[in-house]
Amino acid sequence: MNNGYAQNVMDASVYLGVDYSGVYPRGGPGRPSVRLISNNSYTHGLFILDLSHMPVGCGTWPAFWTLGPNWPNNGEIDIIEGVSLNTNNAMTLHTTPNCTIAGSGMTGTLQTNNCAYYPGYNVGCSITDPSTQNHGYNFNDNSGGVYATEWTSSYIRIWFFPRGFVPSSITSGAPDVSQFGTPTALFQGNCQIDNHFANHQMVINTDFCGDNASNAYAASLCPKQPVPLAGVLASIFLATILKTSRRHIG
Repeated sequence: MNNGYAQNVMDASVYLGVDYSGVYPRGGPGRPSVRLISNNSYTHGLFILDLSHMPVGCGTWPAFWTLGPNWPNNGEIDIIEGVSLNTNNAMTLHTTPNCTIAGSGMTGTLQTNNCAYYPGYNVGCSITDPSTQNHGYNFNDNSGGVYATEWTSSYIRIWFFPRGFVPSSITSGAPDVSQFGTPTALFQGNCQIDNHFANHQMVINTDFCGDNASNAYAASLCPKQPVPLAGVLASIFLATILKTSRRHIG
């Protein structure tokens, strides 16, 4: 808190940022950032995150995800994961072998169906949202939106609601998944959820480069022309999280 990377702001919002003014040499310690991890752990639940802004720009890798102990044995659920200038959010599960998904009953596009981690293979089972409102500059220009994740013994479902289309049950503080409609992502198939996912902590962080962002760097139209620091502050590294709420349901 003392360095200003995490702070409370108006309207009960929370600001999570990074050092946007320092200059750091290649091969050095890296740019200071924030990694927020919940004290509690969860098995099953409804997790709702209301964001008004998220980081975007070449080399950025903002994420909201959950993680179990002794990875990959208790699994990982990637709810928000986008890199650089990509406009489509990727939602992914990582776990041990014998967990695949069917890829139906959702509005998202199935990319890979095998959730297993193997040495040298860490793709997981991944679904992308075809909407361009869920990540990047379009997300920020629309004042963000809400991500909702429901985790049960039978499935893991993720919805994204752009600002102006958030269900009233969420805005009233009494979320009702029966009103949410078809999920953006449905992870269900030949996978015993309770055998692969348990005791997760929630994580919000902003990475820079790393395996994922580095691999997607050129594919997301990077590099771009240098951006003045004032532009970086305004459009790349600011993340505001609104009303992060969790309801344990199992």
